[in-house]
Amino acid sequence: MITFQEKQFFTSLYEKLADALDLTDAQYELANQKFLNMGNFLSEPGSLLAPYRPEVKLQGSLRIGCPIRPINEEEEFDVDMTCILHAERNLRSQQSVKQLFKTRLEQNADYKRMLDEEHRRCWRVKYAESTRFHLDVVPALTDDPAWVTAQGVPYHFAKHTINITDNKSPNYNSIWGDWPKSNTEGFALWFLEVMKDQLNEALRLMSAAQNKRIEDIPEYKARTPLQRVVQLLKRHRDLYFTDDCDNKPVSIIITTLAARAYQGQSNLYDALTGILDRMPQFIDERFENGKIVKWVANPVNPKENFADKWQTYKEREQKFYRWLQKAKSDLSLITSQKGLYTIGETLKPLFGTRAVNDTLNSMGKGMNDLRERNQLTATAGAATLGINFAKPVPNHTFDGTKE
Repeated sequence: MITFQEKQFFTSLYEKLADALDLTDAQYELANQKFLNMGNFLSEPGSLLAPYRPEVKLQGSLRIGCPIRPINEEEEFDVDMTCILHAERNLRSQQSVKQLFKTRLEQNADYKRMLDEEHRRCWRVKYAESTRFHLDVVPALTDDPAWVTAQGVPYHFAKHTINITDNKSPNYNSIWGDWPKSNTEGFALWFLEVMKDQLNEALRLMSAAQNKRIEDIPEYKARTPLQRVVQLLKRHRDLYFTDDCDNKPVSIIITTLAARAYQGQSNLYDALTGILDRMPQFIDERFENGKIVKWVANPVNPKENFADKWQTYKEREQKFYRWLQKAKSDLSLITSQKGLYTIGETLKPLFGTRAVNDTLNSMGKGMNDLRERNQLTATAGAATLGINFAKPVPNHTFDGTKE
């Protein structure tokens, strides 16, 4: 059991660590600009897609505020978006809709040059190598949400269900048969609703601190404990499965279970430990095809099992539980350490050297600022951990040495 002061210290530490894992302001601005440019191009009046009243939506980790930087700074980060056409599904095949998007993209010389080969559900636009960035565009058609509301999903989530293209679908070339379903926007709204009070409070505090109106603060600048927990768990997973990528838990399972396990804590340490303890409770068991299977239900389509691959690849289920237990034991190990250097060295293999060094520098600067303002009482938790902020804290370089 740790003291209240120690809990406050580790909350601050994990907040700064999540910040260090997050995209930079420059990356956010780049992603936002490229998304807006693409959306404006696809929905341009008089264009090839204009008769179908295209509607563009951001999706994925950026939409719900849980992106993390690539482990290797040389790797690309991506933005996922959906472009929804208002058209009758039985008038076009998936293939024809997807090719329609390709034709539209090739009407712009830059997009034509940057267009990657066809991906399963999207077209990928790869930007200049210097940006280390690509944009995935998922073509889609509107759908009748009645089949979703019939499962008890609220209409304000269900109304965003769509039909998407998938070149692995058996009906890909036919105007007949079902299309693959998706509802990324409904999922995003569900996730954001889970933490809406905490997000509003985070925006209010930032508004007061910066003397700005809430509407003038970019939403990505505010982070809730739930969003930070998801960021921390995704990076811990990435490094734990470095040599076993095929069995790495997909982000949608981590995100869904974390959101279901979140109980509104405002303290990141409590949120992180509580979510890890409760996540297994939200993995159901259902009787399917004559056997009991593990089920992580899509909250906006309960018939969809995010863990369906566990049935085919049993080791993925087993390794998910092992990873979850490892994450819990690692957090216990971190809180047992004494001294900032020792804590940092314990964190590095779990969350990455660059992110941890950035965190230690940020912690040191913040505590030194408190010391200069004679507010040393705020460092009581650090003192019990053998961390002395009564003297300036040295900066940490990328390789872990001290300046």
